[in-house]
Amino acid sequence: MIPVRIRLSGFMSYKDEVEIDFAKVLQTKVFLIQGPTGAGKSSIMDAIIFSLYGKTPRFEGDRRKSNFINYQSDRAIVEFEFKIKDVSQRYKRYIIKRILDRFDTQQVEVKSKYDDEEEGSWRTTVGKNIKVEEINKKIEENIIGLSYDVFTKTVVLPQGRFAELLHAKPKERSDILLQIYGFSELFQKIKEKSSEELKILKAEKEKIELELKELEDTTPQKLEELKKEAKRIENEIYEKE
Repeated sequence: MIPVRIRLSGFMSYKDEVEIDFAKVLQTKVFLIQGPTGAGKSSIMDAIIFSLYGKTPRFEGDRRKSNFINYQSDRAIVEFEFKIKDVSQRYKRYIIKRILDRFDTQQVEVKSKYDDEEEGSWRTTVGKNIKVEEINKKIEENIIGLSYDVFTKTVVLPQGRFAELLHAKPKERSDILLQIYGFSELFQKIKEKSSEELKILKAEKEKIELELKELEDTTPQKLEELKKEAKRIENEIYEKE
């Protein structure tokens, strides 16, 4: 993800409208956000996370509007523009705009266009008239590709939370890295495929065991063949489990 710009109005520390052009500062590859305590440095990071997921680590479990809307405003607006490479390796730009009204429901707009298209080519990416929760889910799955937890532990690390990734349990750290590199979906498909094959093998084993019971009076040679086949399938089941 490459940030392009972010516009804030009435959001946390920013009562008046402010726009940050990342395109200029990113020319140096590395830049520093500097200012005195309370100037709104963390609010910029909060705004990026809020625009993408509709929540921030600063107010984990507490989504009251008053947390996000400046106390001198009745409405908070966050508009974040960024670009990501899609499967065709073309950069696609997105604008996610959230309007949080103190006396109304939250509004979310999502637009996109390819980086090499004209400015008038912006089109609605997520359909209108759907619940905010559904929009958040579509942004997470179809645009960002990372869950909120993974994003806030790897891409944008909130203040004081860097140690969480370093001290995460091996299983948790492994899950995070799998999702970052896009292997989670692949592993899930492999797991589902193995589960299907296991069901088929168990069904075959039950069928042969039933035949064995029905053929107890058959010749010793035939009986031995069926026992060997049942043992072979049983070994396959053991290996897959």
